[in-house]
Amino acid sequence: MPKGLDAMDSTYTFTCYQPLWIKDNQWIRLLEKVGMLDGDNTLVSTMSNWTPLEQFQPEVGDKEWLDAFMVQPQAKYLDLQLCDMSRRRHIERLQYFTNTNTSIGELPPGFRLACEETQLQLMFVNKCVFMLVVQFKIKSTSEADLAQLHQLPLYIRRIMENNKPEGWSSEMKDSACFESRKLIEVITHRTMPQDCVYVSDNTCHIVSDFGSNTDELSIQSAQEIHAEEELDYEDVTPIDGSSNQVFSHFGWSYSTLLGLKESRAKMCLPFMLYLQSFWFLNKFFKSVLLESMNVLSRSITNDELKKRSRMFDTMVLANEWYNIRHSQYKGALKPWQTAAFEGVEQYWGLLASMEDVRRWIQTNKDFIDRKISYNIQAIEQKQSFILFVITLIQMLTIVGFFKDYFDLISYAQVPQIFGFITERHFTAFSLYLPLWLVLINCVFVLYIYRRRIGMFFGKDKGLD
Repeated sequence: MPKGLDAMDSTYTFTCYQPLWIKDNQWIRLLEKVGMLDGDNTLVSTMSNWTPLEQFQPEVGDKEWLDAFMVQPQAKYLDLQLCDMSRRRHIERLQYFTNTNTSIGELPPGFRLACEETQLQLMFVNKCVFMLVVQFKIKSTSEADLAQLHQLPLYIRRIMENNKPEGWSSEMKDSACFESRKLIEVITHRTMPQDCVYVSDNTCHIVSDFGSNTDELSIQSAQEIHAEEELDYEDVTPIDGSSNQVFSHFGWSYSTLLGLKESRAKMCLPFMLYLQSFWFLNKFFKSVLLESMNVLSRSITNDELKKRSRMFDTMVLANEWYNIRHSQYKGALKPWQTAAFEGVEQYWGLLASMEDVRRWIQTNKDFIDRKISYNIQAIEQKQSFILFVITLIQMLTIVGFFKDYFDLISYAQVPQIFGFITERHFTAFSLYLPLWLVLINCVFVLYIYRRRIGMFFGKDKGLD
């Protein structure tokens, strides 16, 4: 397309959703302590730099951007806590970085990154996932070539993925991880390792809004963004009437909007934040489940089993709670949002993932409960054997008592009422009674342990 008026003074918006990973043990402790069912926002009241969205006092220029996350009806199902990350300092650092560092490459001619309009916010979403949300704006002049639009998201990704220690992205992510770890410590009342919160490479999702232009070359340029990860351009998701009027594609690492009104484009920001958070929530669940299966494959103590059983009680409740919230959030969307939401659900396999997590949690919990039951049975068997030995000793004591008794008396001391007993019978009775009692004890032992004795002699069945 020739350089000209269509490119003059256009602004292109790129919203980046960067999730922060939490190590399994620390995330489970957070899940146990966060109080998902109380529904209030008191959990961050002791952290002066964390505030619920509705109470957050944004800096100048932030309010309009943050309003997009709370004006929709579904906002009440998107529980957001915001952290004051000294936004101005980070923006100044971005401006310095883009002016002095060329390691990320340069923008195509005619485009510039408007650092002064950059928005960034660390969010704690639904009390389960930390998300660093950064919004960049790139402006064009009459010299800009719209055929280079597909290069803009790649430039933004290079900024976000530049993890060199002296880079802007690294500094910003370190600050976000620090603030997140401090909040986890407040919630769990534990000191956490410095590396318990971290950023994994290539996990940032970028939503590109190319404005209201719908010319053929703009759409072609927007499609090229997805060329490396998605080959089927026909599978686009219409979200504002007909796909002939707008281009909208919600992909794996990139999503692209073109032709939407500004008000409609802003409505996409909250549910993309929600979808990203929910996807990583399922990833957290799966990571914990895999680690648990590795542990359960080894021999662990009964105390550890009980501890894990309580952990899975928490996970069962938490997973069902989040699934209910998912249904509530989806039910509050507008019809055109629902079409896009369900498109992403299907493409990312969220519904299947939800069912997998539910099934694997229950499988783990059932396995732990069975293992605890087996251990209890083994303990009860040991206790039964000990009680049996005690009983056997007591019965032998009784035998000794009878033996001593008959040793102390003579036939002459037998009362006359038992005159039918002869001296020969009395002597035989006093001699053989203890032996009979011992024989009876031996029969009891053989009966109780008949199956083990049968297995000892190589038989499949014991004495029935």
